Amino acid sequence: MFPARPRVPTSALPGVAEGLLRRERRARYRELAESDPNLAREIGVGRPDRQRTFDDGGLVDLNSLSAAHLARFLEISPEQAQQIVDTRQRLSRLSSVEDLVVHARFSPELAERLREYALLAL
Repeated sequence: MFPARPRVPTSALPGVAEGLLRRERRARYRELAESDPNLAREIGVGRPDRQRTFDDGGLVDLNSLSAAHLARFLEISPEQAQQIVDTRQRLSRLSSVEDLVVHARFSPELAERLREYALLAL
């Protein structure tokens, strides 16, 4: 028998602690956007295209950014980014990521990836 390998806590792996911290930041800034949308808008939550002095964990406001910025910050194709812009214009605004599944025919897998970073509360 081989000796048991010591179990390394997940948080000790390179990058995991920072990833968990960014996830927590996204959750807290989402809460701010829901509870005080005016303040969130004023300071630029979900607007990585603006000069800011804080890190909101990588949130991206799907209802405000241009197609070029959506492609850049969400790491999606320019065509997918343009579909987001076209869909939000048709609907006046996006109310959920599911709008993109229904109206832009995004795959559920892509929607799940976007859901992690999407901000729609503003």
